[in-house]
Amino acid sequence: NTSVLLDSSGSIVTKYRKVHLFTYGWREHEYFSPGEEWQLCPLPGAEELVLGMSICYDLRFPEFYRNMALRGAKLFSVPVAWPAARAEEFELFCRSRAAENRAYLISANYSGNGDGEYNGHSLIVDPHGQVLARGGEGEGLIWTELDTDVFQSRRLFNPLADRRQFLDEIDNNLI
Repeated sequence: NTSVLLDSSGSIVTKYRKVHLFTYGWREHEYFSPGEEWQLCPLPGAEELVLGMSICYDLRFPEFYRNMALRGAKLFSVPVAWPAARAEEFELFCRSRAAENRAYLISANYSGNGDGEYNGHSLIVDPHGQVLARGGEGEGLIWTELDTDVFQSRRLFNPLADRRQFLDEIDNNLI
């Protein structure tokens, strides 16, 4: 449950250890220790893009992505093994996390039959939540150009500037 960012020479730039372990069914907590921190890194060769790394089940935690965006993330990477039975949720979460945080999101989904059926459909999503590229059901490659000028232009309304932080505090005694 670790994602690795490599540079163009194949050297490891940074690693992210999955924070949110999937306990239902897979019981990941019995096999893995959770990560304890966000992983943010300027993208090699495009330093103006700060990459926020995540893995699969992290998609179900919008506050995780919001915190990375508040720390400067403009691009999220999300390798997943998302089951075909919940494919609509996968796309919904990818598009939502990108739009909520006005960031690009790239997600590579497993395809094939392992401990279930997985149908691929990897995604690249823009800061408005629009799908720029979508993979097929099998193995494949998708790509698109990312317009980094969108972050400096008035074309991107960013609601994070209007965020009222006092409502973000959660009293864990009330949960």
